[in-house]
Amino acid sequence: MNGYPVPHGYLPSGEKLEVSFKEFQRLFKEGKVIKSVGVHLAPTFNIIENKYEVGETVTIGPAYAGPDGKEDYKHTRHEEYYLNMVKPFFPNLKLEDIGLHQVGLRARLKDYYDFVIEKDSKFPNCVNIIGIDSPGLTASLAIAKYVKELIEDNKN
Repeated sequence: MNGYPVPHGYLPSGEKLEVSFKEFQRLFKEGKVIKSVGVHLAPTFNIIENKYEVGETVTIGPAYAGPDGKEDYKHTRHEEYYLNMVKPFFPNLKLEDIGLHQVGLRARLKDYYDFVIEKDSKFPNCVNIIGIDSPGLTASLAIAKYVKELIEDNKN
């Protein structure tokens, strides 16, 4: 990055708490409320003869947990946790139907609650794009369009 003050990352936690609406409003106004889609179901895909087909596996997650460090890839939640999260949608799902899938660290920026997309102050055709996580893939075309507009503004 070209002179951009690099934001600090953090390791997100997935604990659920209860808070009063008044306190929620205060936290929201201060920008301390982070949205999450929570634990959800997502189909996997296979490539068969150069075509995508829906796979036979559905992933359940993500469930955020605070890892012990950057090299911590152990599962912190057991299958029971995930089962309880999706049981309202799939009441007949049983513990023996599911298994642990994968673990990974997610890119999150500390003190930023959205993507960082800014022109570089030293290099006018450089745009810093930082912290693009979910829903970054969904927003990728809109992000590209915005970056293009930022660069084209330099030409005018």
